[in-house]
Amino acid sequence: RGRIALLVGFSVGGLVAALFQELHPELVERVVLLAPAIDNYERNFANLPREEWYMPAEYVEELRSLPARPSIKVPTNLV
Repeated sequence: RGRIALLVGFSVGGLVAALFQELHPELVERVVLLAPAIDNYERNFANLPREEWYMPAEYVEELRSLPARPSIKVPTNLV
């Protein structure tokens, strides 16, 4: 009771789902990650000057502050 039976995330939602299950594994039974945006900052922004970021600076700064590869703590399928 009070648990999420299945948490599904696509792209950035996949990163959010992975982060959520890492922080709150007691609330999630299992996760499906569809093409999750894991390592998003490193792959897309780390080597670009700030003026070449194609997303809002606040978004990129928050991405930089998040774990690039969340620890998987519940049964997870990666698609």
